[in-house]
Amino acid sequence: MFGSLSEEVEVKVPVEKAWDLYGSIKLGDIAAKHILERLDVIEGDGGVGTIIKLTFKPGTCYIFFLF
Repeated sequence: MFGSLSEEVEVKVPVEKAWDLYGSIKLGDIAAKHILERLDVIEGDGGVGTIIKLTFKPGTCYIFFLF
């Protein structure tokens, strides 16, 4: 499946702190601990063009935002 998804979300932290999370693969690491069964980096280092495969835990229904 290919496509894109976008959403605006207001975060109440300084931009540097938000970008430290959203501008890296750290967001995926946090989600993996709570809602994902697996997170596999297929290609890249978390920057632009990184490809990841998300495997959600059984019974989990979430929309996951990647930036």
